[in-house]
Amino acid sequence: MIKKIAVLLILTIGLISPSSFATEFRVPGAAASYDPSKWQKEPEYIDRAFGKFTYGVWNFMMGWMQLARKPYEASVLGDNLFVGIGKGIAYSIADMAGGAANALTFPITALKIPIPEGGIEAREF
Repeated sequence: MIKKIAVLLILTIGLISPSSFATEFRVPGAAASYDPSKWQKEPEYIDRAFGKFTYGVWNFMMGWMQLARKPYEASVLGDNLFVGIGKGIAYSIADMAGGAANALTFPITALKIPIPEGGIEAREF
């Protein structure tokens, strides 16, 4: 049973991992920008709350992908690979922690918890 679960987990990670390389190339800046998310622009409360919850869950579940994405972006853009690895570690922690905080506080839509570069959104994949 444990072997079957391990094989399914490895296959799932293998299928999801290539999507982490689907990058949206941006001009590298000196510091991370904190862009507002789409859910913050919604006029209705229920849309903002649902958007904040899904945004938080998505970032919490997919934040680990920054571990591979940032070093890849750094190598493609010609930046220092070690800086890319550091950004990957920092951004994965920030995305997962910010996603958990957004998912837990979704009823309070006035509370905007920033995630570097707007976090991971579904449009990036």
